[in-house]
Amino acid sequence: MLFEIRKEIKEYIKKEKDFLKPSIILNLVKDVIKEMLAYNIPKKTILDKLNKELGTNINYYTFVSFVRKLNKIKTNKFNTTTQTKKQTFLKEQQIKKDETFNPWEMLKNI
Repeated sequence: MLFEIRKEIKEYIKKEKDFLKPSIILNLVKDVIKEMLAYNIPKKTILDKLNKELGTNINYYTFVSFVRKLNKIKTNKFNTTTQTKKQTFLKEQQIKKDETFNPWEMLKNI
């Protein structure tokens, strides 16, 4: 299945789970979480698999806030893209304004 964490990370988390904050554990397996979210696997299922696989007890609300942070990063990238599209659109509009508009040409076509 998708849920494959490198052995070293998995063993490290299992050994040190009592001393690691949940956010640090989630950062270590961030890529796995991103991949599972990309396949639209429910958050609760992902969290259950993480806790079972790593032997941790990560709180659902901690996990959800972590996922929101991941999504904010995506949103910021999207906004940058939108901003670029908007700038391109405005440049095109400016080019259209700069072209000489001749109303007599329109009258000839009627």
